[in-house]
Amino acid sequence: LTLHNLPRILEGELDELIDALATNDQTKQLEKQLA
Repeated sequence: LTLHNLPRILEGELDELIDALATNDQTKQLEKQLA
């Protein structure tokens, strides 16, 4: 996910944004479990 994709996101192509957010959330949850 980069700012280069911002125009596409603003046009409604949210899949990449949602995937990046979900991956980040899953990573943080896993880090909490392993801590």
